[in-house]
Amino acid sequence: MATADNTTNLKRDNTTDGVNASIETLPASTPSTLGYDESTFVENKWGYRIANSSINPSLITTNYFPFASGSTILENTTSTNEDKATVSFASKINYNLPAGSYATELIMNATANPIVYDINYYNGYDNTTAIATQTSTTSALSEVILNPTYTSGNPPTRNTYTLAGWCVDNTNRSAVSVNTTTEAVFNSTNTKVTAYNNPATVCNGTIYQTGSTMPLQAYDTNNINLYAVWTPTTFDQAYAANSKTKTDGYYVMQDMTADICAAVTNNQYTTLLDNRVPANDTTGSSRTYTIGKLEDGRCWMADNLNFDAYTYKSIISADNTHITGTVGATALAKFNGTDTSYSTTDRYATSSINGNSAYVTGGNWLNSHSYSDPLINRGGNCNASINSKAQCLSPYQESPYSYNTIIDKYGIPTTDSSGTADIIYNFGLGNYKIGTYYNYCAASLGSYCYGNGTSSGTSSGNAIEADICPINWHLPTGDSDGDIQILLDILHINYPNSYMIITSPYSVQTMLSLALSGRYYDSTAFRQGAYGRFWLSTYNSNILMGVIAVDGAQVNRHNDPRYPGKSVRCIAQN
Repeated sequence: MATADNTTNLKRDNTTDGVNASIETLPASTPSTLGYDESTFVENKWGYRIANSSINPSLITTNYFPFASGSTILENTTSTNEDKATVSFASKINYNLPAGSYATELIMNATANPIVYDINYYNGYDNTTAIATQTSTTSALSEVILNPTYTSGNPPTRNTYTLAGWCVDNTNRSAVSVNTTTEAVFNSTNTKVTAYNNPATVCNGTIYQTGSTMPLQAYDTNNINLYAVWTPTTFDQAYAANSKTKTDGYYVMQDMTADICAAVTNNQYTTLLDNRVPANDTTGSSRTYTIGKLEDGRCWMADNLNFDAYTYKSIISADNTHITGTVGATALAKFNGTDTSYSTTDRYATSSINGNSAYVTGGNWLNSHSYSDPLINRGGNCNASINSKAQCLSPYQESPYSYNTIIDKYGIPTTDSSGTADIIYNFGLGNYKIGTYYNYCAASLGSYCYGNGTSSGTSSGNAIEADICPINWHLPTGDSDGDIQILLDILHINYPNSYMIITSPYSVQTMLSLALSGRYYDSTAFRQGAYGRFWLSTYNSNILMGVIAVDGAQVNRHNDPRYPGKSVRCIAQN
């Protein structure tokens, strides 16, 4: 505020009587610092006061102040809100002042200066210290391009999470909440609607990307907090980040790497393709499988393997199947028929199934549940002259339990042999198909038939050089510190009251969708819906190998004979 002539006097406009007079402003001496009230107001002086300030109540006063020469700042604020103040003027006149009209011209200016916005960026999960800042000078109703200056020089990272953007609340530009959900939630139809143990920022406002434009609205403060929004890293994101490509709309199991699995957030699921099975498959083999990364940090198949190794024997190779070392190479050569040099003591059969003459004679290896050539007896069509029907190799399609039969029945069977369950649950994300039954000779891709290809029948050691799993996957280990025990131990810690409850979404049965697929033996598939047996790579004896045994509510490591057909689940290499 200033006078037009830059003076502080109110001038008398009646000059016809030749009397020049004026009213000066209040003196600047004491008590001017406190202002003048009615009792201290100096006669024949004038002053001003500010009342009804909407911004600074301390400026509201009943006292008056002298008017300084030049300009006087009535009020100074950095608020972006509407500023209201009432300015009033007063003069105390005595009878000695010549009569007349006293006036001056006042000019009031409203000056708007750009506001300096301080934008603070937080990591979104602990939010203790800003990881980046940005200072922007702009008008209150304009906008700013987000361009954080990171204290470390790089955008924030969070293991197994992907940065989705920056959250700002639409009301006060600061309020966000952090989701710390640690257990899955299933809806009334038993569909999983939230993931396990995946805390991520929940934005109550708007998410902006770095480089995008954020409006600065009139009710903003000049101190804005933005919070990183994190979403769980999916298999698709991890595969894409590792420059993998899709086949027929799916990423490929054989392209799995330790880096891909490590990048995915726990308890994420996807569908991957087994590239050993062509698109025009007529065998009923599965091309795709549900895959999940569980809380042990490993990637598991959540469907039973359903691969017809007999039909696709010519395409099985170390490029697409888990085959390593000399044992694996030797087994593959016999398995796909490229090695036909069978000795009289070799426990593999020859290529014919017609008559005993086609098999190694002598001894009692047939009665001891040894195996014929794993590529010959399949589909339940065992050679009638062979006295051990357990030599048959899957895929078995014994009605009514074909490999496409869905077994989603948990609970105690009504009878021990029927496999019919009283209660039906279907929590897991897998398809609960029975899949293919494999005797251990087939599960190990011929590397671990009875006797391991020798006449002594005293093979030992774990089946780690070859199995029916895709390359970069393998049969789980079953030692006390093996793959399955690590998973059970971690779930026991995380969900001590539910990890063995088959109706719980936090159980190993649910997380792996462990179909109670029973087994196949003596040309018969049975006990479906009653229990499940899944081959491990761990050796026990020249007859027994390790299995994952699912019996009712219990999941344990167990040892079973190699001759019955059982299910296979694979785990990714780490």
